[in-house]
Amino acid sequence: MPSGLNTATALIKVSSGSLTDVSDSNFRILGTPGSLSATAGPCAGSLNFSWPSVTNATHYALLKLDPATGLWDTLNANISGTTYAATGLPVNSSLWFTLVAKNNATKAISDRALAINRTTSGTGSTPLANISGPASVCGNQTTTYSVASMAGISTYTWSVPAGATILSGQGSTTISVNFTPSSTSGSVTVFGTASGCQTSTSSLTVTVGNNVAAPVSGGDQTSCTSTSSALTATATVPTGFTVVWYNAASGGTVISNPVLNAPGTVTYYAASRSSNGACESQARTPVTLTLNTTTPAMVTASGPVTFCAGGSVTLTANAGSAYLWTNGATTQSITVNASGSYYVTVTQPNGCSSTSSPMAVQVNPLPVASISASGATTICQGETITLTASTGDTYLWSTGATTQSITVTQGGSYSVTVNQATGCSNTSTPVVVQVEAIPLAEITANGATAFCEGGKVTLTASPGNTYRWSTGETSQAISVDRTGAYSVTVTSAAGCSKTSNPVSVNVSPIPTVALVAEQNTSLLPGERTTLKASANGTGTFTWLKNGTIVANATANTLPVSIDELGEYSVKFTSQESCSATSNKIAIQAAASNDLFLYPNPNKGQFQIRYYSEPGIVSSTAVLIYDSKGARVASANYTVKVAYDRLKVDMRNEGSGIYYVVLQQENGKKLASGRVVVL
Repeated sequence: MPSGLNTATALIKVSSGSLTDVSDSNFRILGTPGSLSATAGPCAGSLNFSWPSVTNATHYALLKLDPATGLWDTLNANISGTTYAATGLPVNSSLWFTLVAKNNATKAISDRALAINRTTSGTGSTPLANISGPASVCGNQTTTYSVASMAGISTYTWSVPAGATILSGQGSTTISVNFTPSSTSGSVTVFGTASGCQTSTSSLTVTVGNNVAAPVSGGDQTSCTSTSSALTATATVPTGFTVVWYNAASGGTVISNPVLNAPGTVTYYAASRSSNGACESQARTPVTLTLNTTTPAMVTASGPVTFCAGGSVTLTANAGSAYLWTNGATTQSITVNASGSYYVTVTQPNGCSSTSSPMAVQVNPLPVASISASGATTICQGETITLTASTGDTYLWSTGATTQSITVTQGGSYSVTVNQATGCSNTSTPVVVQVEAIPLAEITANGATAFCEGGKVTLTASPGNTYRWSTGETSQAISVDRTGAYSVTVTSAAGCSKTSNPVSVNVSPIPTVALVAEQNTSLLPGERTTLKASANGTGTFTWLKNGTIVANATANTLPVSIDELGEYSVKFTSQESCSATSNKIAIQAAASNDLFLYPNPNKGQFQIRYYSEPGIVSSTAVLIYDSKGARVASANYTVKVAYDRLKVDMRNEGSGIYYVVLQQENGKKLASGRVVVL
């Protein structure tokens, strides 16, 4: 049969190529049962079978395999439902079962279902479930008792205590029982039977009497409006009774809904009443309901709840009798200095408590405020150091600068306040910058710095801690005898140094000078000689006669006459002011016995010169005679030099030829000569 089709009858069509044929009669077709299951029944040798329904099936046949013949025996050939309780099967036996579906109208029969194997029980009957119903009743009360049905059980047999009557339901799972005032306490029992087997008996002890127990209180209730909008009184009564609420311990009126839905206190009273209303407990159970007003908890802050580390805020709860904060504090106020969500549970004197909405406190950390220096914080005058603040959003230095870094040239204590966008700030520990003075770097010379070879000068540096000269020397003073530019670096005790301006030292070579006489060095009156100096380089000449400077004599030559006898030398001074003195040349008088008269002829005034030993002072007489031999004049002279000048004035004597005689003091004639007076 094609998948998905279910039918009780069908025609068969056969095709072969172009030829087809349809059956003359309908075939009876029915689907095979999908499955078969079985569980142990209530009695020994019983099984409860069940299966899914088959489409178009009206009945089912349950079959059991006969192990002796190998044939299937019918247990029930006409089962209208999908369950069947089989009894009287061999106990403790392994049996095979199968099922076929039937349609009694079309006579269609399905194939057998997949066979199953089950083993029957031999342990006896299965007990029924517990009886449901009141265990305590009062006289003149009708109530019901029931038991759960069991598969395979066809009849349920009940019994009740003496004086009680089963009104209906005997043989079924539920009975109605009438208890009269004369009924006694006893048991309600039931057992089931099926095909000759009987279950064990289920029993329920029932107490009969008019002394009905009062309800058991569900407990007094106290609550708060914050947790309950209404309270309802509760109580528990014996089975078969209901709770009846009153507004008084006795008498009063019945309360249909024992609730409290507004702040206050109320007491309700519960009684046990039978379901038929025939009996009710004499005592009533009080249940008190109390609904207290809850005051909402609130938190107020003494100031901003967002602040910087190191600050705090005081959170205060509204008035109450007890407090419990999220941080465990139990005081009305807490001082908070850490971030968090803070709320408080406030308990009022009436026992009601309320928890506030959380208050968020944000404590922003202080920025790190530190200063890093680009180098040592002790610097020398003229140097700089860069101070850099740790990272922030804005900066304020003690100098007033607002950049992250500042360049420092002056000594002092420097600090910075680092600010963040949160408004938090922190001030650094001060950094002390010390500016050391640059030492004076000057050179003083103890003399001229331009001198001649063979001289020297001492150069002294201004005071310091250490010194380094351009020569490599490290003393404060150095002695210099060579040309050069000399400088010194002076370093103070603080390590600051300065280099001086260079001092130029010029050492000039000593010149050479030689002196010669171009003519004789021995002169007679009227004769001259020239002294000539020769020197290397350019310079000036200073002439010396007997060690005394000859005035106005600066040329390299010097004419010398008989009147200028002496020892001559010349000092040559170069352009560098270096000087050298030449060899000495003595110009002296040439010895002669002649008498020298000049000018001759003259106009009455003339001079007489005669050689005298140098260094000898003598007295000499001059006698003058005219051409006739008459002495016309005479005079005495002191002679101090070799050719001393003896001046004669004869302008009163007239012109003519005169005869001049020179004699010593003792009258000895030394020399004579003739002079013409015009």
